[in-house]
Amino acid sequence: VKMYIAAGHYNVLGLKKLATEKLKQAVVTGVAWDNDAFMESVNLLWANTTESDKVMRKIMGEMAAERMQMLGGNEEFKKHLPKEGSIVRWMLEAGRTGWW
Repeated sequence: VKMYIAAGHYNVLGLKKLATEKLKQAVVTGVAWDNDAFMESVNLLWANTTESDKVMRKIMGEMAAERMQMLGGNEEFKKHLPKEGSIVRWMLEAGRTGWW
């Protein structure tokens, strides 16, 4: 996520695409889930990208949607949601509802 943010900041589109692909690979290969690391990534992404930068936000929303059972009752997850709450929109768009 940090590489994606830096690539966006410096407008290095190839690096931005590579960072996106690496995150997708990590999801597919089942990299160990860590709630704290995920929340840090969400906070970094939402604080350092614009609303129109939807590619990585969508992936993060899908990741959260896939783990709603684990995250839904997690008070830290609820507490660390960005104030805009826009990750919730991506989670809902990923097709998962009714988990709270």
